[in-house]
Amino acid sequence: MMAAVLWAAPAPAQEQSPEEPAPSSFEVRLRGGLGGYTGSYAPLTSVGPTWGLSVGIRTASWAGLELAYEGSQNSLQGRGGALVRNGGLLLGKLYCGRGALLPYLGAGVGVSHVDPTQGAGASALADTVVEVPIALGVDWRSGVLSLGLRAAFSLLVGERFLQPLSPDGQAGLASGSLLLGLGF
Repeated sequence: MMAAVLWAAPAPAQEQSPEEPAPSSFEVRLRGGLGGYTGSYAPLTSVGPTWGLSVGIRTASWAGLELAYEGSQNSLQGRGGALVRNGGLLLGKLYCGRGALLPYLGAGVGVSHVDPTQGAGASALADTVVEVPIALGVDWRSGVLSLGLRAAFSLLVGERFLQPLSPDGQAGLASGSLLLGLGF
């Protein structure tokens, strides 16, 4: 009889957590910022504009994937001409926290083609490089709109585009970006 009373009695009130909006499962973002080469290529090039377009998918509340096109242009110091980089990358993202403000850490792999402009002459070579990017950022979301800030560093593997000026050079690419996106 006691078991029947306990079974029929209403359960005690449980503390409910505030409802959080569900993350957008698909997002399109535009990116713009500044970036420059590091290592032995830093004194040979100038900081220049970066740009990009990405699509992202939230695979969980704490993880996501981003497929992106990225580009940049960096002038050659004192030589005329510039290096124009265009490429694609896949970035895995781990989100830290919940709510409207989402910090994250990302890592991935990409491939870029670097083309010197005609003004570069023999100072630079066209080259295809593998990139290993690491990113640290924060996104702010409100409804379908998102704004973000991102700092990134890409290790460049197999780069030879400035070999005429730096035969044993090692380089990376550092950038800071502002991102504007729409989620669906």
